[in-house]
Amino acid sequence: MFKPGIPEHYSLSQLYDKLVEPSGVNISQTLLVLEQCLQNPDKVDREPFDSKDAQKLLSWLAVAIKPFGDILNRDNSTQIQNLVSRSSTAFECMRHLQAHFLSHEQVNSDTLLSIIAYTDAEDPWTLESTQRMAEQVLGYHQTQLISHDFIIEHVLLGFIRSLFSDSQTSSVTSQGRKAINQTVHHLPDLDASKKPWKFREVSAMTVLRWAIRNMDVSNLRLNTLTLLTRFSRRACSIRTGICVYLHFSHFLMSLPPSLELGVYIF
Repeated sequence: MFKPGIPEHYSLSQLYDKLVEPSGVNISQTLLVLEQCLQNPDKVDREPFDSKDAQKLLSWLAVAIKPFGDILNRDNSTQIQNLVSRSSTAFECMRHLQAHFLSHEQVNSDTLLSIIAYTDAEDPWTLESTQRMAEQVLGYHQTQLISHDFIIEHVLLGFIRSLFSDSQTSSVTSQGRKAINQTVHHLPDLDASKKPWKFREVSAMTVLRWAIRNMDVSNLRLNTLTLLTRFSRRACSIRTGICVYLHFSHFLMSLPPSLELGVYIF
C-alpha cells in the first residue's frame, strides 16, 4: 500500500506491485485506492508494458469479485453485501483500464468468466447497475467473446461440462444417452463435491445462460449438447431454466435431427 498516501505520480506496474501483489491485502480498501488512482490517468507514468500491466490488474479485479463458495446455501447475507459493494468499485476500475490503458487484444478467458457472472440481475450478488457495467466491460472484448474458441471450447466444454462430469447418475451413460435397466433412487445427495455448481462455482448457471444467449448455433457439436444430460433428473429447476434459454423456435430448428435433443433432456 502507498504510504503515507497516494503519490502524485505512479505507473501501472507500481499499482500492481504495491497495491495488489502483496499478500494479505484488504480487498475492499485496495479497490477504493485503485479506483482513485485509475480515475486520474494524467498521474500515471506511461511505460512500454502498460497493456500487460493493465491485463494483470484486470485479472486481479476479476478474481476479487468472483462469486465463489456456498454463499447461496447458508445465511451469508454479509458476504453477499460485501461482494455487491466490491463489484461496483471493481467495474469502475475496469472501465478506467479499458478507456486509457487496454487495447483490444485478447484477455485471460477466466477473467471474462468472472465478469459474465454479473450479467443476470436475478443473482443476489448483482444489482441492475452492476449488470449494466458488466455488459459494458464485456462489450470491449466482443470479438473474443463471440468466438467459437471462447463460447464452445472454454465456456461450455472447459468450464460448464467439467462441473457436471462428476454429477452424472447411473441413469445416463458417459456418451450422454439414457442407460438401460437402471433403477433411479431419489435419495438426497449430501456430497457437496458432487455439486460444484452449487457449492463452489455458484455463477455457473449465469454463465451457461449467457453462453446459450450468445452462441452461434451453427457451431454446436454433439459433445457440447450432451453436457445438458449431466444434470441429475432431480435437478428439474436447472434443466427447466436451460430449456427456457434455448429459445426453442430458433435454436432447435437449427440443430441436425440426428441429435434428438429432446429425448436426452427429458
